[in-house]
Amino acid sequence: MPFVAVLGLIFALVAGCTGGGGMASAIASSDVEHAGPAGVVPRGLSSFYGQPLSWGSCKSYAPTPDDDTLYSNSALQCARMNVPLDYSKPDGTKISIALLRIKASDSAHRVGAVVMNPGGPGASGMEAAAGSYKEWKASSLSARFDLIGFDPRGIGASEPAVHCLTNSESDSLRASDLDDDTSPEGVAKFEAEQKQYASDCAQRTQYGDEMLANIGTRDVVKDMDVLRSVLGETKLTYLGYSYGTYIGTIYAEQFPGNVRAMLLDGAVDPTESVVDETVGQATGFQTAFNQYAQSCAKQVSCPLGTDPSQAVNVYHELVDPLLTRQLVRGAGPVEQVKPPPIPGESAVLENRQDRRDTRSGRHQQHRPVPFAQVPGSERAAQAHAVAGRQGVQPPGERTAFDDLGDERQVGNE
Repeated sequence: MPFVAVLGLIFALVAGCTGGGGMASAIASSDVEHAGPAGVVPRGLSSFYGQPLSWGSCKSYAPTPDDDTLYSNSALQCARMNVPLDYSKPDGTKISIALLRIKASDSAHRVGAVVMNPGGPGASGMEAAAGSYKEWKASSLSARFDLIGFDPRGIGASEPAVHCLTNSESDSLRASDLDDDTSPEGVAKFEAEQKQYASDCAQRTQYGDEMLANIGTRDVVKDMDVLRSVLGETKLTYLGYSYGTYIGTIYAEQFPGNVRAMLLDGAVDPTESVVDETVGQATGFQTAFNQYAQSCAKQVSCPLGTDPSQAVNVYHELVDPLLTRQLVRGAGPVEQVKPPPIPGESAVLENRQDRRDTRSGRHQQHRPVPFAQVPGSERAAQAHAVAGRQGVQPPGERTAFDDLGDERQVGNE
């Protein structure tokens, strides 16, 4: 478990935040808040670190029609924050980072803000925060902390968004042959496809090559420090999932004096190579699939049959035909998709819901799913299954929000 600090108490941080800009205080009766600059401000970036934020309705921030309802929640507030496209050229091109906020319910005793990122890479932090609204409000943390989600540069509602493929091009790519050709010819073909993909991204994205050259983790981390300051936070309180843990790690490395508290759920090893990470993840997926097959085989209605040793073959018999024909549901066709090459490489086994962002062609996580204690009985397992289907937190389950505010777990303040 990464280091976790006490958030349920009011620390000296509150007093620290009131100096040099103070806690977020509204100007007159408008939604414009000028809370920064707070804490350390790098040379040449004071205009960014001290900028005001204009909070308002989130309806116009929904990246796709599917998100309209989610972003229509009147309890959500959204704003935009300007940052340099290239931090080595702070007087150059500026881009916009989209933010979403769920305000603390007890403003009189507000401690600060929790900034979250659900991972990906390519996942929307705004969508994750909005989708976590019920879980957040059920947590005692929500009384004295705002929850802040942001779309990292190039993603979702942040502008400009990275555009690479049209919907039809993305569908075609995902429906291509599953068999990887590792011959010299196959490798050359793959490299050519990747170069074409990068070229398409550059041509279809505002600021082209310069934008693509400045959307890495270290750029996002710098944006996050600007966010810390404009929120009026002397130090950052952060919650990261999956790849979001890597963002947190790099932030702590780059701004070690600016960390108040962090919780990293499903931590990515920053020293692991891409190959080792991919193999390890695939192994985990396969292990989860095998465990599912073992459990499912005990049920007469198991779609994978009653012989776990044949589950992989049955799985492919179910999904491989989708490469050449559409799956029809109800009155209309469903998008033809590429079945995962590794059995179990699905959102279900990752304990999350994914979908393709039609603006960027990337996968997005709807929201972080509460991580649970291992059920100790069949009844508990059934409760988890039923609660999961109903979209509520199962009995005895802890969310990351609970652990971030657990007073028994004390870290560095």
